[in-house]
Amino acid sequence: MLRVHVPVQRPGKSWRSQRVGESPIGSWRVLEVQVSLEVLVSLDVLVSLEVQVSLEVLDVLGFLEVLVSLEVLDVLGFLEVLVSLEVLGVLVFLEVLSVLVFLSD
Repeated sequence: MLRVHVPVQRPGKSWRSQRVGESPIGSWRVLEVQVSLEVLVSLDVLVSLEVQVSLEVLDVLGFLEVLVSLEVLDVLGFLEVLVSLEVLGVLVFLEVLSVLVFLSD
């Protein structure tokens, strides 16, 4: 069994901006966007590809919080797509599971 793990992830990598002005409830607005990408490839009799992308946008004083996560898992032509979206603490979860995909050479 040969496993290759390729992390393309920067934990703690975020873009933060602060400004005075147009926030609905205050004079300060803090906007933080954090993006992480992780790729896992396993080389075996079975070939699996897992791609996970998460995006987080947090507006502290405006009370806007958006969390987006995408995960793609392909094992023997079976495609599993998990998409989750959370806005303002309300979780909306969409799952497309076990869709057969024919891989061409």
